Amino acid sequence: MGGKLAKMTRYGKDVSLGFLGISLIAAVDQRRHRLFHTAYDRRIYAKKDMIFQEFLYRNFSELIRQWIDEPETAVPFDDPQSAPIWICWFQGEEAMPHTARELLRIVREKAEHHPVHLVSLANMDRFIRIDPRMVGLFRSGKISPAHFSDCLRVCLLKQHGGVWLDSSVLLTKKLPDSVLDRPIWNAKNLDPRFPLEPKCLDITIWESYFLAAQRNSTLYRFIYGFLQEYLTRYDIFLDYLLLNHIAKIAREQIKVVRSEFGAIPSNNVNCELLGPALEQESGSSSARINDLLNSDTYVFKLSNRANYAQNFTDLVRRLK
Repeated sequence: MGGKLAKMTRYGKDVSLGFLGISLIAAVDQRRHRLFHTAYDRRIYAKKDMIFQEFLYRNFSELIRQWIDEPETAVPFDDPQSAPIWICWFQGEEAMPHTARELLRIVREKAEHHPVHLVSLANMDRFIRIDPRMVGLFRSGKISPAHFSDCLRVCLLKQHGGVWLDSSVLLTKKLPDSVLDRPIWNAKNLDPRFPLEPKCLDITIWESYFLAAQRNSTLYRFIYGFLQEYLTRYDIFLDYLLLNHIAKIAREQIKVVRSEFGAIPSNNVNCELLGPALEQESGSSSARINDLLNSDTYVFKLSNRANYAQNFTDLVRRLK
């Protein structure tokens, strides 16, 4: 309780009293959702996102202005099929729960020529040079593992490019080369009929669990630079979806990123629907699950904490 109270105090002090107020209302709405399984109230989160976007524009306007006309600096892969796939589990593979370990195994099977790197706290220095302040804030408990993971994925994509997959992502097919033949890529124009959609900023057009980029792309240079500047001024993530907020600014303000994002076609539109189906359907061979697996979607967002019961085990057998 003390940690939550301290964070709420920072919302009012660092952002605004309005942000504190709407965050308290959102907390009540989330509790209502958990207790009564009601839909999230979209109006609450839209207001919260608007206030936080205004805060970022107000406090980082000079930084944003410097990037508006920045050219694309991405370095194309000589062979897109050799681009790395990045997955993270901070404690290492042996500590992964069953669901995450099975999802990792499936990624390795579907990766073909892509090297798959599982990044942990023990080996991350082998792969990247990350801002020591980010590491320090994480080790001191100021920023959560989820938010340090945000920093990590952006740093990896900036320095090496490749594909980032959350450890809770199911990959059902080989990644198309088209994912890596342009500076940036992400799942886009998702079917919005999933529980978290009303509360997650721009979740149907940009989400951080499946990202691809060429090395040194302008988008990930900007996001990493923004995170560095942000963390010199603030020592906590004042919004859980800070990464989504920064990506939104990039899409809307940096001309080349806006153009590149507009050129990404709709893809993986069903990626948020399999998880709810596995929780709700009786039997992994249900028509709904079959339709999803037979669709054009090849990346599905699942959860390492959800109770899929026998459905997940049956699904894994089908994919072998």
